Amino acid sequence: MNCDLEGEPLDPRLAELNSERDRLRAELQSLRDALHGEQRHAVHLLMGLPAGVCYLRGPEFVYDLANSRYFELTGSRSILGKPIREALPEITGQGFVDILTEVLQTGVPYAASDVPILLKSSEEGPLVEKWLDFTYQPVRSPTGAVEGILVLIVEVTEKVQERRKVELLNTERAALQQELIRAQQEALRELATPLVPLADGVIAMPLVGSVDAERAAQIMETLLRGVSEQSARIALLDVTGVRTVDETVAAALLRAARAVQLLGAEVVLTGLSPVISQTLVALGVDFSGITTLRSLQVGMAYALRAKEETGTARALGAWGSPRRGP
Repeated sequence: MNCDLEGEPLDPRLAELNSERDRLRAELQSLRDALHGEQRHAVHLLMGLPAGVCYLRGPEFVYDLANSRYFELTGSRSILGKPIREALPEITGQGFVDILTEVLQTGVPYAASDVPILLKSSEEGPLVEKWLDFTYQPVRSPTGAVEGILVLIVEVTEKVQERRKVELLNTERAALQQELIRAQQEALRELATPLVPLADGVIAMPLVGSVDAERAAQIMETLLRGVSEQSARIALLDVTGVRTVDETVAAALLRAARAVQLLGAEVVLTGLSPVISQTLVALGVDFSGITTLRSLQVGMAYALRAKEETGTARALGAWGSPRRGP
């Protein structure tokens, strides 16, 4: 029989209520113990993660807990119990506190990858650039209000540095490939329009193969550059190796010859076979004013003879000029 403190029998209904109250208290304590155990287990799991973990409480983001990885990341500084701006003053202005504030106010998690951050290596150490993958997870109270933020951080500095090295190597490789392509194109260009110095003031360009619009432009450019750079007086343009001569080829040769004449040099067209000559006549190409010879050898002899005659004339002119005495 249940009795009160003075030993008097209790009302049965009151005794039943007391019994129910004791049972509920016991269940509540059991739930609290279980929850506390689960919390300790959860904290233990978080502390053992291969990532930096910390819990920031309230609008000042006070460090309530942090695991060893997080301490390593922040230079093993004394951060527990301190607001984040005091514990890690160097992060001010880097945008992280603004993101924490937004997560706290909205309750929306935030995650980012490959984010640079400047952190001190120790309390008095220099700033070091690190790269992070991180998540800000809001933590709510029983009433549903966001009371803190759970932070998980993985440092990916080495991964980013390796990726940058690979990107740099790829960029250098691409640049080398482009340089190789340019060198190959230049080599092909030189092979397509070879320019050979034969003597002082005499150059030759033996052409082989077909001539299209692009190659015709190269012929003119190379020939004009050669005449200018070599100070050439005679340029031999040999077409012995040209397979076919059509209107395009004829027009290209004529333009090149006229352009060289504008530089004060003479173009000698060599290698004109009877078939090519007939084709040029049939096309109505006017090569008047341009010396044409049957072979490159004949053209070379012509150029050397003209060079000698020019030199002799200059010497005679110098000898016959009046001289002034002292």
